Amino acid sequence: MFEIQKIQPEESHAVIDSFLKSRKFVPIFFYSPYTINTWLNHQNKSLYVATLDHERVFMIHKEVTNEVRFLFSEPSDQMCTEIKAHFKPQFISANELGEASHPVELYTSYNELMIDVTKVANLEDPEVSKDYKKCQLRHPDLKVVKYTVNEMESIKTFLNEWSHTRSAEMNKRAKIENDLRFFSLYMNALELKGLLIKDADKVIAISFFIPSLDGKVIGVINKCLRGYTQLGVYTFVERAKMMLSLGYTEAYIGAINNDFKKRFINSAVIHKTLAREIFRSPEFVTSGPYILRLF
Repeated sequence: MFEIQKIQPEESHAVIDSFLKSRKFVPIFFYSPYTINTWLNHQNKSLYVATLDHERVFMIHKEVTNEVRFLFSEPSDQMCTEIKAHFKPQFISANELGEASHPVELYTSYNELMIDVTKVANLEDPEVSKDYKKCQLRHPDLKVVKYTVNEMESIKTFLNEWSHTRSAEMNKRAKIENDLRFFSLYMNALELKGLLIKDADKVIAISFFIPSLDGKVIGVINKCLRGYTQLGVYTFVERAKMMLSLGYTEAYIGAINNDFKKRFINSAVIHKTLAREIFRSPEFVTSGPYILRLF
């Protein structure tokens, strides 16, 4: 018997949390109710749990393009048949997979990083250490402030300024909608930890993390304004120090999607993440690595 449940906004975190805890853990950024609910549950994206006999799957329906993305596990042929009948989608794929169940050539893969928090916090990488100390020397008066909800208005001011400091190269595709959504959902959550870097009373960088389902943490935000020498590295290291002070020694920081993250490869474990296209309507024409476009 086929059943499908749309996850309603008011219960989304609890439902996602329960579903993920019932499955085999996948060591990636999106295997978390916090990250799924923030990035993948708004802007014409809806979440569903579908059941067919003993099979249960988790999926996103992208309503504008009418596509279905199964997450964390691949559906059976029978499940796909039911989903096609229900949504009549233009595109179906399986994303955020930890292992392959078909020939490897059918998959697109990319790498995600899990950093060794101790190595980062203790500046064990010579290049990271050099850049962190360079920031300290150039900007000796910066203050590291622990996050409280009282800082929220200054964080919003920071995000607005950050979003307007783009150039043809820097932050050209950057948006703050997901950051604002994250804070609207979780700014009062006891599990949310983070810090602000201030120059006098002005917030010039923010960095946040939340717990993962395997006892580690997920680095969800690390942003800084331009105009300060190696401020990104300084903020990243300060967040690692906070993680370590709370007893966390490993942290997921997501896909290697920018040069900044590459700087921490020497202090990280690389997890290969997979995606597979399952179905595409002949009329559904895309360009580039469309399989990876979850948002």
